[in-house]
Amino acid sequence: MPNLPKNIKCPNCAAKHLFKLEVSASAEMSETQIGNITDIKWAPESPIICKVCYQAGTLEEFTVKRGSRKKGVN
Repeated sequence: MPNLPKNIKCPNCAAKHLFKLEVSASAEMSETQIGNITDIKWAPESPIICKVCYQAGTLEEFTVKRGSRKKGVN
């Protein structure tokens, strides 16, 4: 399992969980099944969506910088 992104928060509603992040990966597969999924990767510019309020942006836009205490806008 790769290291998961840290310090993620929706800039709109301040949710800290339930995101959909676009990733790239490699998978072993056949006509009937998908096997081992490896090499899961993302980047700061990867698209992300908050599953609470559906705010869309990039992973970088959803990453809280150290020392930042900005709250979400309702």
